Amino acid sequence: MLEVNNIEVVYNDVKAVLRGISFRVPEGEMVCLLGTNGAGKTTTLKAISAILKSQKGSITKGTIHFSGKRIDNMFAAEIVSLGLIQVPEGRRVFIDLTVYENLRAGAFVVKDRKKLQANYEMVKKYFPILGERQTQIAGYLSGGEQQMLAIGRALMANPEYIMLDEPSLGLAPMLVNLIFEIIEKINEREGTSFLIVEQNASIALSSTSYGYIMENGKIVLDGECKKLSENEDVREFYLGIKDDSTLQSFAEVKHYKRRKRWLS
Repeated sequence: MLEVNNIEVVYNDVKAVLRGISFRVPEGEMVCLLGTNGAGKTTTLKAISAILKSQKGSITKGTIHFSGKRIDNMFAAEIVSLGLIQVPEGRRVFIDLTVYENLRAGAFVVKDRKKLQANYEMVKKYFPILGERQTQIAGYLSGGEQQMLAIGRALMANPEYIMLDEPSLGLAPMLVNLIFEIIEKINEREGTSFLIVEQNASIALSSTSYGYIMENGKIVLDGECKKLSENEDVREFYLGIKDDSTLQSFAEVKHYKRRKRWLS
């Protein structure tokens, strides 16, 4: 279980970004965290993975527990060794290293050679293109291939939980669908749990079992994804579907009237 309890985060001891958010990701589940730019989604992942400390951010209140251990006072490397991995927004592969070297870097916590090889074979099973291009410099891969490499690099550490930050960012719809299909297979076959931060609400809600929606550093709505997909506000603001079920572009959404419950 990954459990976040009422955490608050500030940057530079001044700017409050998270204002008491709480949620959990049960073992073996896929959960999504939705919200617009600036809602605090990425900061939430950084708080969990302890990257905040290197960016002048700090948790000023609340706790984070993973597998029964409190981790909000741990260093990032310690959290990785527990089996909790973050795949950052924008993929962030090592562009000057080969595909295999990138994957090998992700396995720095794996000491057993047989396990290392088994993890590598698992990655190639889900992402065959990475095996075909293992000697290619990562910077020359396409955006979709780099996203596969970033997820594969996380898998090399044999994680129990993977946190994905905007996996659909900058990718064509066909590639987005393919990557989410693979994520679902990893969850089903390997038992890996996922916390997925997304702006593409449609693909996120259709691929995960439970969702949380953030606005201005707070969780304003949560529920089973099927119910969220049927929620009038979610359909209009996040899925672009009006009451009459006609599609509209986000550019046409000029005014969004939140329900009173969203402001509590």
